[in-house]
Amino acid sequence: MSNLNIYDNLKEVPEEYLKPITGGRLKGMSDIKPQWRIMRLTEQFGPCGIGWKIQNVNFTYQTKGEEIVCNCSLEFLFKHENEWSEPILGFGGSMFSTVEKNGIYVSDEAQKMAYTDAISVATKMIGMASDVYMGHSGKYEGSSNESQKSEEVVPIGIAPTLKKVIDKTTDLESLNTIWNNNTSLHDNLDFIKLVALKRADLTTTVEGLAKIFNSVQKLHTDGDFVSQFTAKKKSLVDAKNQKQTA
Repeated sequence: MSNLNIYDNLKEVPEEYLKPITGGRLKGMSDIKPQWRIMRLTEQFGPCGIGWKIQNVNFTYQTKGEEIVCNCSLEFLFKHENEWSEPILGFGGSMFSTVEKNGIYVSDEAQKMAYTDAISVATKMIGMASDVYMGHSGKYEGSSNESQKSEEVVPIGIAPTLKKVIDKTTDLESLNTIWNNNTSLHDNLDFIKLVALKRADLTTTVEGLAKIFNSVQKLHTDGDFVSQFTAKKKSLVDAKNQKQTA
């Protein structure tokens, strides 16, 4: 028996079991219908509990700012040649409570979704849906990346409404008020980055930009942050040179 026999049997996902993602960060991509995994595991190994099983399921909750993430860990086992495999670890997660424009939304399906996510991670290890995860189709398909890039990304732990308020701020005084009113986020690197980049956007001098950059040394290893500051500095220098030659 080839080492890839099980892997090859489970790697392909028919188009009818892929569903389009119509919102959020992965808009325009595809997700795998969860029941397809159950069907394929049953076809390959037998009914759940007899040919394959899930054990040691554990849920934990992690607070990120004003939001809560539900995490799931579990062990997946399958029977091969009448012997049970070693446990295969799987980890998944889903939002339990999310800050939305109308208030906090609490999901009563967070555990179910985190559980399903953890199963998908564990079963990847034996080839389940590997064509999708390798980029041949579905969620990780290269042609879908443009849709992902165009979707606004809100960092975990920061309410979407807060990010929008920061983005719309037009003066440093208002931005400083936002910073002072969110002391619980002063150790959140994503929040620090959002505020620093907005300060840079509102700054009109190279000296002011350098002062902002030097005040956030925690972000000096963040390539995206450094590149945005470099681009801002170049635009300020170019504007200054054009003014001098005018």
